[in-house]
Amino acid sequence: AFVALMLGLLTVRLAGHYLVLGTLVWAIGLFYLFCNLPGLGGFNGDGREARRTELYFVEECRFGPDGLLYILDWNNHMLRRMEDDGTISRVCGAGIPGDSEGAPMDTQLNHPSALDFDAEGRIYMAAWHNHKVKVYDPTGPVPTVYTIFEEGVSGLWRKAKHAEAA
Repeated sequence: AFVALMLGLLTVRLAGHYLVLGTLVWAIGLFYLFCNLPGLGGFNGDGREARRTELYFVEECRFGPDGLLYILDWNNHMLRRMEDDGTISRVCGAGIPGDSEGAPMDTQLNHPSALDFDAEGRIYMAAWHNHKVKVYDPTGPVPTVYTIFEEGVSGLWRKAKHAEAA
């Protein structure tokens, strides 16, 4: 608290271009103070009780057709789910930002930001940073994640929407 007070007083006394520098120092200090405190985001694994599970900026929560709560864990780059027993599990996402397809736990998502479901049980996720829509498809013999829309490749999106309407 003393350090924060001193930084605040120093920032108030600065003028001109030094004020910008002081403001940056203040912002960096706050970032390191609050971003390193436990409980303000992180990942502590799967299978924990919901109230003991660390999430890192939840973007959206929705109940799926199966009645379970699905959670887009934005900064952990994952889709997670609250199971019937109250634990949180990972549905897909490797936990690092990127762009890949395939096995759900190995798939890289890039800040998933929107979520929807279809009648067959597929889950659609929009990724904010790479402008893609990915689908988690558990209906086949092996669950998989694939891309159905990329910015500038709208034909894929129209084809997917047309198939969905049929």
